[in-house]
Amino acid sequence: MTSPTRTPLHRQASTVRTLLALIDQYPNLPAADFDVSSSPVGERLTINVHNDPAGFEMWREALGLNPENSELVAFSDFAAVKVFGQTDGIRVRLIGYLPPVLDAAPAAAA
Repeated sequence: MTSPTRTPLHRQASTVRTLLALIDQYPNLPAADFDVSSSPVGERLTINVHNDPAGFEMWREALGLNPENSELVAFSDFAAVKVFGQTDGIRVRLIGYLPPVLDAAPAAAA
């Protein structure tokens, strides 16, 4: 049986430094949840903003992420907006967890 290949912690240092730089540069952004991950294709920082559409937009603008690089995933009890990009050479995924998307137009009364 072979041992799994482990990624050393130091490989995530640049991603953590990027996150710390964002905290220093934008101390008034709303709190979020963060995930620092590394894979064979590189490091990634995921920023999760919950139930705060305005806070999500503040993060998107601070990161300079293009809204055209976003996708909306609707579930029965919530929606997730994902925007992808890069900051300081680190792949970034910003996810906003929002109330469910409702039908835009109710059925017309007969």
